[in-house]
Amino acid sequence: MEVNASSSLTTTTEIDRQIKMNLINDTYKIVIPPDWGEDQTKKGTNLFKENSMGFYNLIIDEATD
Repeated sequence: MEVNASSSLTTTTEIDRQIKMNLINDTYKIVIPPDWGEDQTKKGTNLFKENSMGFYNLIIDEATD
């Protein structure tokens, strides 16, 4: 993971735009799953069950023992 002191989501090239849009989309898919609004009982709970999304990979699953 790269961490920058002054990160930016502005883009300078088409490939830069595609990479950053994929990052944003993958982040939203993890934080707000597509079926989130279908069941009002899930407020405050992330039910994302995949081990990877885009270039994100699950390292520690705190939901398991």
